[in-house]
Amino acid sequence: MAQRNLNVAASIPSEKLTPNLNSIMKKYLNILSAFIIGVSGVTFVATARGQLDSTRDAKVPKVISPEEAAKKYPLAGGKTEYPPAVALPTTTGGFYRSPWSNTVYNCTKKDHCGGGALVLDEVAKKVFRIP
Repeated sequence: MAQRNLNVAASIPSEKLTPNLNSIMKKYLNILSAFIIGVSGVTFVATARGQLDSTRDAKVPKVISPEEAAKKYPLAGGKTEYPPAVALPTTTGGFYRSPWSNTVYNCTKKDHCGGGALVLDEVAKKVFRIP
């Protein structure tokens, strides 16, 4: 009798014993795709909003000469040059964050500052260099 039950179980196709994996994948593929697209969209909007917020209140930099910087704000600890500003990843470029106070400066206009210019961070009262 036991032999006969084993033969009956072996004759049932495997598709009926376990759920079809392809149908499960097809069922949840749309849900997974929508989730991934949604997360990507939220990330993109948050990044764009962060860039807008960080450059909206950007200050006009106070560019100083190397002589004034050496006289009023000398380099500390035997360093040979002032630290560089951090360029912000914007579509227009020209926005830099001070390494001292995280203040954002707008260097988009040519008369404000150029590459290598020394800028006074008015919050920290320290000098940094525009890369």
